[in-house]
Amino acid sequence: MEHHNKILGVYLSADHAAVVLLGCSDSGFKVFDCFTAQALAPDEQQGGKSIAAVIAETVRQKNIGFSAAAVALDCRLYSQQSLHSEFKDAKQISKTVAFDAEESLAADAAEMAVAFEIISQSESGSDLNVFASGKQKLHDIILDMAVNKLDPVTVEPDVIGVRRLCEQLGGDSWKSFIWAMISNHNCYIISPAADRNKPLLRTFLTNPSQNKTGLLSREIMITAAAGNSAGLIDGIKMYDSTGTIDAAAIERLVSLKVESVDIPAGFSAAAADPQQCPAIEMICAAGAAMGQLIKSDTVDFRPAFMPYQGKKIIVETTIMAVSVMATIVIFALGLYLQLEMFKTNQYRAKLDRNLRAEYALAMPGQKFPSTENPVSKLTREISKIKSVKAGQFAAEGEDSVAAQMTYLLEAFNETDKTVDLEISSITVSQKDITIAGSTNTGGHLKLFEAIDKHQKLQRQQFTYQSKNDRDSFRMTINSKKQGEKE
Repeated sequence: MEHHNKILGVYLSADHAAVVLLGCSDSGFKVFDCFTAQALAPDEQQGGKSIAAVIAETVRQKNIGFSAAAVALDCRLYSQQSLHSEFKDAKQISKTVAFDAEESLAADAAEMAVAFEIISQSESGSDLNVFASGKQKLHDIILDMAVNKLDPVTVEPDVIGVRRLCEQLGGDSWKSFIWAMISNHNCYIISPAADRNKPLLRTFLTNPSQNKTGLLSREIMITAAAGNSAGLIDGIKMYDSTGTIDAAAIERLVSLKVESVDIPAGFSAAAADPQQCPAIEMICAAGAAMGQLIKSDTVDFRPAFMPYQGKKIIVETTIMAVSVMATIVIFALGLYLQLEMFKTNQYRAKLDRNLRAEYALAMPGQKFPSTENPVSKLTREISKIKSVKAGQFAAEGEDSVAAQMTYLLEAFNETDKTVDLEISSITVSQKDITIAGSTNTGGHLKLFEAIDKHQKLQRQQFTYQSKNDRDSFRMTINSKKQGEKE
């Protein structure tokens, strides 16, 4: 079932509850469903059920979907008083208000859950509406609802929900009227007060046998006088769920026009049967739910001793889920990259094997270069082949052993005929030729001169020594590279 932005409002008293499913519609707010619940005492067949358990069971049976729950606490479960605090900052007030209320309540501050709102401020501090309830009682209520998956976002006094609803029904001019809502059990009066940011709130108990007309007239006059609101009130807006109040008599007694308000019609209630959902209790429950649908000041008992953790848990769960998903994605990505790298390495190894095989065919007898790019070496060989084909030098190359020996013999033949040359050893390598031998005295110079004059040879290292009228020498020669000076 679609439940986005539908709030379950619960009016909670000591022995029963009224539940309203409130949401938004094009014309304002709409009650989608409502019902009442009572705790079940244990019997012989089954154990008892708490109010929260009965609400949870009914929600399941009706297949009601909601995004959050909010509680309006019956006025019998809290006390209300006006206090003055020397502080103006709400955070400072919250740290001291329980001790300020301790004396007037004659109760231990540690055993009370206190909620407050600032109704006016002056140079001397702040005037407060203070609400106090038993901490253990509230703890049990909240814990019971949380166990049944109804953990409330807020737990507020019922009169706050009534005020919130009056504000929505009255629009911008709602503070110009006294709002009175009365049933056979409770009465709520909200009156504008001079020099105050917040209206004056009053709750008191009634019973079915009382004269509601006289009671309401008297309490309205007391409320107006207490708020010093003379000249601020345009009239009285009244909702009478008992049907016993004489509006004309109240007009005569308080000298103000009385106008009736049809709350269920204003909410477009889908199930406004007073037998199923008493109107006043529905108003309180709807007002509590409304605090989660609009931007509104809350007077919440929870923050002082048992802060709501629902959003935190949702955020933590979401972060955990996102973290798990991110880990899976990263693992999958890493595995994919590993497989791609493995495939690439296999492909490179295959290319390397093919290249080595083809290199061996192209360069027989040559080792595959380990420190040089084989392409560069093959390129040089191709250039040499092209030079051979162009007739620049023999196929063996200018630096071949045969070529160097040929050049060496040419140098010997060009040596002066007076030189008595004896060769004792010739050592040949791919790079150079080392020659050891001797000449007659001074003949080694003419031999060196002949080698130096040859266009294709150059001496690298040489030594000589005169002994027994002979010049012994040892020299290393190689071919001149193309472009070197002769």
